[in-house]
Amino acid sequence: MTSPDADDGHHDLRRADLLAVDVPALLAAGISESPGRIRGELQGTGQAAASVQLAASGLPLDMLGRMLTMVNRHTWQAAVADIDVIVEEPDKRGFPGASDIVRAGIAACHDGDDYELFARWLANVYGLAAIGASTALGGAG
Repeated sequence: MTSPDADDGHHDLRRADLLAVDVPALLAAGISESPGRIRGELQGTGQAAASVQLAASGLPLDMLGRMLTMVNRHTWQAAVADIDVIVEEPDKRGFPGASDIVRAGIAACHDGDDYELFARWLANVYGLAAIGASTALGGAG
């Protein structure tokens, strides 16, 4: 039996911890750890932190959904060229954190495979944000 203070390598992150994570820096460190595989830290902590930070900023879920749609409609090369179009709405409506996350994610992609992983990562962030919004509204129990 281990004590509650034992360091087993697993740590619960609180909301304050997630708000402090530099998500753009996590993305800038790279999308994949091997072909077709999102880096573990990005997939776990990064997704949770992005979701919590975007919700805390007041970013409407539908705006995140529109950015996700834009990412999914672009190829990697087109996204690099059209980055200002992809993040135009959050930029104009005062959500620079959302723009920073998407810009960092696209910039971190080295090829189309990384871009597909980033799009999947962003979809997971959206899913977590939707669950959080549902819970906040009393929709989940």
